[in-house]
Amino acid sequence: MNVVEHLVQAAPAKAGPRSSLLRFWLGPVSALADGLVILGASLGCGVAWHLATYGWVGPLELYARVGAGVAIVFVLLSAWRSDYRPERFYATDWQGRLFSTWTASVLAILVISFLTKTQADFSRGSTLLFYAVGYVYLAAARNALARNVRALHARRALSASRIFVVGTAPTINAFLLASRPWDYGIELAGRYDLDLGTERRGRGPLRLDEDLARAVELARQRACDEVHIALPWSEGAAIEACVDAFLTTPAAI
Repeated sequence: MNVVEHLVQAAPAKAGPRSSLLRFWLGPVSALADGLVILGASLGCGVAWHLATYGWVGPLELYARVGAGVAIVFVLLSAWRSDYRPERFYATDWQGRLFSTWTASVLAILVISFLTKTQADFSRGSTLLFYAVGYVYLAAARNALARNVRALHARRALSASRIFVVGTAPTINAFLLASRPWDYGIELAGRYDLDLGTERRGRGPLRLDEDLARAVELARQRACDEVHIALPWSEGAAIEACVDAFLTTPAAI
């Protein structure tokens, strides 16, 4: 058994039938959770600051409006950066990405309020408190969600995505060793080793289109989400043929 086979066997087994459904709802649920956390942080920080400073709860409508505005910008930015994709919950750099998205969202609302001349409605103290507490709450919520996603993956109830890898045996092995997709909750649905210019049973070089037809059929049977072509750029003609062949499948390339 080579190193790649050992790592594949040591990876979590195939996810259950509910995996696709859970994967579909993970993004919307994560976005909704972020929006509610931001809205709650805005209301809580605004009320706490005004109670401590002025002795009354302050304009609740303003807190809600600010929180909703920041939440909308934050969710849109996160979706644009693909932060709600399942594999993002396995990444180690999520704190930095979360902080940059949060900072950009708050700054965007402050800039909009300045341009619309409504910045006088904002209390600097409550804004700074909201910025600090909001990030802490978001980080705690994202960490809890990531733990649940990893727990579901460990119980084979969820996989980030199912990939199919096509290429020569050495290039596929190199790709798997370098990327280790199972570390990010990605399930290896299958692989197909192409024969590029080799001899088989005296029939001469196996035609690439015949090989790719078998690979496409196998990818369809495995119901993969993505197809990864593990070939060097020097095999330009083979790469182009792979892309053309797998365009007939619903999987992303």
